[in-house]
Amino acid sequence: MADFEEAGLITRQVRIINNSDGTVRQLSSMIAFTIKGLKLLISMKVADSILALKNKIAWLKNQDKRFPAEREGARPTTLQEQTIDQRRFESLALSGIKPFPA
Repeated sequence: MADFEEAGLITRQVRIINNSDGTVRQLSSMIAFTIKGLKLLISMKVADSILALKNKIAWLKNQDKRFPAEREGARPTTLQEQTIDQRRFESLALSGIKPFPA
């Protein structure tokens, strides 16, 4: 893996989580192929490497569409709608509360 990384065929993203108690935890690194690495896989006739290259290029061009964007024409909720939603939430929360038996 170190040889592939030195050759520029893969990249490694270190992942670190800071816990609420102040400790630090390191997760395993995310490894991704570079364009150069994907072209090498295509030349070696690895299955689905062309699809992986197309997906990588689409991601680089922000054409991935993996995460939803704001809908066009979406309007913000009005104060009246927010109040109604808040009352529905409160009634739902209160309906689940049962008094302890005496």
